[in-house]
Amino acid sequence: MYKRQSLELVPGLAADLVHTPPADRTMAYVGSVDAFVRRVPLRAAAMLLRVLRGTDEGAAQQLEELVATWSDAFAERFRARWVPLEHQVEHQSRTVVAAALHAREGAS
Repeated sequence: MYKRQSLELVPGLAADLVHTPPADRTMAYVGSVDAFVRRVPLRAAAMLLRVLRGTDEGAAQQLEELVATWSDAFAERFRARWVPLEHQVEHQSRTVVAAALHAREGAS
């Protein structure tokens, strides 16, 4: 069920990549789209690397370097940082409210 729900999000996120986000989108939303865009090809490349390791060592080496480069870029872009507790609580509260509103709209 979880995977199906996740996949249902993909068309909406993909549509956001080709349009300027509406003004009411938060930086968190824009950041999640950015992370999604980086994770999908990274994950695909890492899965391909697992297959190539036993069959084509030359291609595997090149792909391993690419995966390492993309992983480093992802880690740099989304590095952990300290967030004050009151900001965390505010964010979590807004997330719960947004999820409830979304669920209510979906039930209509």
